[in-house]
Amino acid sequence: MDAQSGLTRVVLVFIFLSASVASANNRDWKDAKVARIASSLNDEGVVVGTVGTTAVGGHIQSSTIYYWLETQDITYVVAVTYNPMRARFVQANGGHPLNVTLNGKTKIAVDGANVHILDDAGKDVKVPVVLKVARTPAESPK
Repeated sequence: MDAQSGLTRVVLVFIFLSASVASANNRDWKDAKVARIASSLNDEGVVVGTVGTTAVGGHIQSSTIYYWLETQDITYVVAVTYNPMRARFVQANGGHPLNVTLNGKTKIAVDGANVHILDDAGKDVKVPVVLKVARTPAESPK
């Protein structure tokens, strides 16, 4: 590979990475409040296997953490799911519990069936929306 083609590759990679960062910064961010955090444990069945000549079995469970994010006009409920048997989070985003503060302020941007949340460290985290609730005029801040 000659110097010209190597430089071209570096420039193309830089342009691609810059475009990714620019698209994240162009989101329509809204102020939001983390109004509630709850979790549930889900039974997903039983697994049976063998160890030598012994049959071994156990329940497969996952845990889901729900976050209520209140904006001026809509409350978004988002979910992060974890499967302890696999020792990893199920969601493609890594699914780690969100680094947010209950009753704290954050910013969100709606992206189709997902919401981007700016967590307490300023990191943009994408999570799926499981429920949207329109706020009544009495609930909406003035």
